[in-house]
Amino acid sequence: RKLEERVRRRCGQVSINSVTRCVHRALKALKRMEREGDDSQVLPGAVVGWFSGLVRHAELALRHTRVDRPATVHLLRLSLKRVRYGAEALSPLLCRNAAGFLGELRRWQSLLGEIQDLDMFLARLEAEVVKHPGRVAETLGLARWLRRQRDLRLRRLGAQLSRLQALLDGATLES
Repeated sequence: RKLEERVRRRCGQVSINSVTRCVHRALKALKRMEREGDDSQVLPGAVVGWFSGLVRHAELALRHTRVDRPATVHLLRLSLKRVRYGAEALSPLLCRNAAGFLGELRRWQSLLGEIQDLDMFLARLEAEVVKHPGRVAETLGLARWLRRQRDLRLRRLGAQLSRLQALLDGATLES
């Protein structure tokens, strides 16, 4: 039950039972097609629609991402997580380069995760300064270094957003 809840949260509040049924039907259809040599529709529309919805949501988050607004970067990170988890679940059905696609998603998530971690660390540091005003001088150097690290990653993100768009454009399921 815990695992089901965790997967449901990670996959964008979808019903695990419905995804399981769709994937099961898709695998049955693949086996039938192999037996019959049929090249027609492979995946049920529900599976394609579910995955396409995850990708569309990520593309929407990407369009609204502004590197100067941490909340938009965080939303992009969350939507890419859902795409990655969906892609992992359906990896045998992804077009040709599933491993490459998943590797790229992991790299993007890593970059976005680093940005999120730095933002969280900065927020905690600022909260500490509010609690203990006498430590401002001690934390200035660390805060400056953290901001510099975050800004470097944000610049890299901003410079490569078109690459992420191209990656999402290529996220298709075999049909």
